Amino acid sequence: MDRQFRNLGNTLHVIEETLPSLLNGLKLIWTISRHINQNDDKFEFILEAISNEICQKVRYEIDIKKIFFEANAAKKINQAIVVLRSWKEQYEKTKADIEHSNTMNRWEFPNTKNIFSKPQHMITILGDILKACKVLKEFQEILGPDLKQVTGSAETIDGVLNRVKDQVRKLVNFPNDVFHIEQLQDWQVTYNGFDTAITTVEQETANLIDTTFAEKLSSSENAFDLLTKFKDVDTREAIKKTLDGKYKNVLDRYNEEVKEMEGLYTKFNSNTPIPKNIPPRSGSIAWARSIVTRIKTPIDKFTTKPEILTEIPAGREAAKNYVRIAKELTENYEAVKFNDWKSKNTVEAIEMLHKNILRTDVNAEGMTIFKVNFNPKLKVIIREAKFLDRIGKDIPATIINIALQEKDYMKYIDKLNQLLAHYDDSLVGLKQVEKRLLLTELGQLDLQMKKGARDYNWFSLSITEYLSACRV
Repeated sequence: MDRQFRNLGNTLHVIEETLPSLLNGLKLIWTISRHINQNDDKFEFILEAISNEICQKVRYEIDIKKIFFEANAAKKINQAIVVLRSWKEQYEKTKADIEHSNTMNRWEFPNTKNIFSKPQHMITILGDILKACKVLKEFQEILGPDLKQVTGSAETIDGVLNRVKDQVRKLVNFPNDVFHIEQLQDWQVTYNGFDTAITTVEQETANLIDTTFAEKLSSSENAFDLLTKFKDVDTREAIKKTLDGKYKNVLDRYNEEVKEMEGLYTKFNSNTPIPKNIPPRSGSIAWARSIVTRIKTPIDKFTTKPEILTEIPAGREAAKNYVRIAKELTENYEAVKFNDWKSKNTVEAIEMLHKNILRTDVNAEGMTIFKVNFNPKLKVIIREAKFLDRIGKDIPATIINIALQEKDYMKYIDKLNQLLAHYDDSLVGLKQVEKRLLLTELGQLDLQMKKGARDYNWFSLSITEYLSACRV
């Protein structure tokens, strides 16, 4: 049995696994050793030594000065309780087996009660420590960063949590050996004081949640997420009951948010704030969609708990408000903006592309000059079409085709500007004598240039040939 005895100094889990074989070994010794089975005192000494060793291991593992601050505290305490109970259960099981065999002396020892009184006492104390650990964890989860973010009452919440920690410290600072059976009465006084104080803090926490949800919710979405998270968290009864009644406050806050978004829409729908890098029409639609998203995201989450939208008056109001505003923004504002853009710009884009690629103008000296005749608004239409396509709008085929040729238009514009720059530089550099000598050639060049302002538009397929002819 050397291995089993050595295992009593191992981890609690190993001790638990060792106990059945340890008791079987003791049963074997009792069966074959007359020195033992005819001397109860010696066998009781062995049992007491084993019991003390197990209790000492539990005492070492569960240090009340440290256990509350360990991440796996509950797991360790539960394991310790299992070991202590298993020690008594395995003993009783082996004792019953011996009694049923009728072939050996029974395990009837006068000191058995004292041997197992210490483990039983430790189970009682460990149960209290486990409850206190659970209380601390529950309050830490409830009074954490999520509640602070939602309510904006960080200082008040920290104050309540510190009160809980103060009560836990009273257990940590218990002046005597908590596992010594003679200290049971003092421990009970201390623990009962802890339990009473926690009940008071529990009610204060429930009142805090009640007040902050009614007055200080920063976001209905975050508040709903918080309630959903706490639904699966073990917590105190008064706090749980209070949280279950907070959906009305969440819905009230949502209705306020919808009114805020409606006010924003009313204020800016005719003068939409648009970032500089986004075209006006797609910017207006994106702005409207951002408002819809802000009121849609919370309502989508609310539908995971549909009864709050049907059974609570504020929920029914929230659903109606959402449908009303979303319909206004999508079916009215967005649809009108897009259809207006589509009808006007489809016609305008074709008209702009039918314009000649060059136009004539008169400079300060009264001379006729040529300029590229590409309407800048067409660039806006093309850019707008790309943005609208990205957000899923059905762009007319005509504008899609125009947008696909954007690179060709930009190439023609660049080459035409180069041509005109070269043409202007050439004329400016000529003297009057040279102009008279080149009169015929200049006339032919002028006629060729005028074709760009008369015969070629942006739909023309021979713009490249025109550019080549002007350069000859």
